[in-house]
Amino acid sequence: MKTVLFNRKKYTLSAREMIEMEKWLRLECIPKIGDALSEEEISSILKLKVEYVDSANLEAHVEAELVPIDDSKYNGLIRVNNECRGKAFAYLHEIIHYAYDVGIGKKVSTPYTRKSKGHTENKHEQKINYMAAALCMRYEKIDAQIQAYDASRPKMDELKFVSGLCREFNQPRPVVIRRIQEVRRIKRQIEKNTPA
Repeated sequence: MKTVLFNRKKYTLSAREMIEMEKWLRLECIPKIGDALSEEEISSILKLKVEYVDSANLEAHVEAELVPIDDSKYNGLIRVNNECRGKAFAYLHEIIHYAYDVGIGKKVSTPYTRKSKGHTENKHEQKINYMAAALCMRYEKIDAQIQAYDASRPKMDELKFVSGLCREFNQPRPVVIRRIQEVRRIKRQIEKNTPA
């Protein structure tokens, strides 16, 4: 029986673009934050203040925003909708805006906003979404899990495999499935460009 979960999503980002973003994360972003993934650790390293606010205190349909702050102790302020508490993606989206668009160590001067569910046709926002997911679900970890799944005999149940990744990375099923697809595409592109 052919697997369908890993073949559903159409992509707008090319494998080459994804490889470049993975390279930026690996060489520019991750070395500066290390393996830190908790809000407290990353915020402390980057000198960003984080506040959780009621949706009434944000524009309509906003999950999170990165805005300038007057406090000299901080480089910027991330305001996260209370409805996103416990969900890392909205917060990490703003972290990527800070690292990629502002620059680590610099003060935020322009606001950046993540709308609900992150649906966007904007290519730059798609790249930010990609890098936020890649920061949360690092390429090497997902690739190792995929290799174990592919090598399993008897074949591991696909739904259990995806559910396990959802628990491990605290991410919803569609995000995990999309990340599996991305890692598979990147790996195929790398193998295609590697001389025998």
